[in-house]
Amino acid sequence: TGSLTGATYGALINGTIAVSSGKWYFEATCNINAPDGSVYVDIRNLYDTAANEITYYASGSTAQISGSPTFASYTTGDVIGVAYDQINNTISHYKNGVLQGTGNYTPSSTIVGQPMTPAVKVGSGKTGTWDMNFGQQGFKYTPPTGYKALNSYNLANPSLPLV
Repeated sequence: TGSLTGATYGALINGTIAVSSGKWYFEATCNINAPDGSVYVDIRNLYDTAANEITYYASGSTAQISGSPTFASYTTGDVIGVAYDQINNTISHYKNGVLQGTGNYTPSSTIVGQPMTPAVKVGSGKTGTWDMNFGQQGFKYTPPTGYKALNSYNLANPSLPLV
């Protein structure tokens, strides 16, 4: 697993594998007692700004998902599952194994077909960590059918350089 610890001004960290096609799944366990908009899990465009991220905030709000649905809030101990489908341009978010919603992400030339990577944030002034699971150990909850763990073992050509 990987871990991210908060900093005075907040900390954001991107994953080390970016994908531009396929169906991918990962889990992030929140160890931050701060259910607000400064703590989140997302998928972001590797080469672009925060405006091009698909986000599930701890408060339950979302960004870049059509209709801007609101999901359940989360806090310490909650496991957020992300199922990202770049074939059909959809994303599903789970809280503790319960589907919160599936939606098309807002179409954008800077998202569709672009290399995307998972990211998590610990907001400014918050303390705590995210524990990431990209399939290097058993997932806490069963991924949806047809989704692969987002790790190098599942890449079409594992000899491709990682970011």
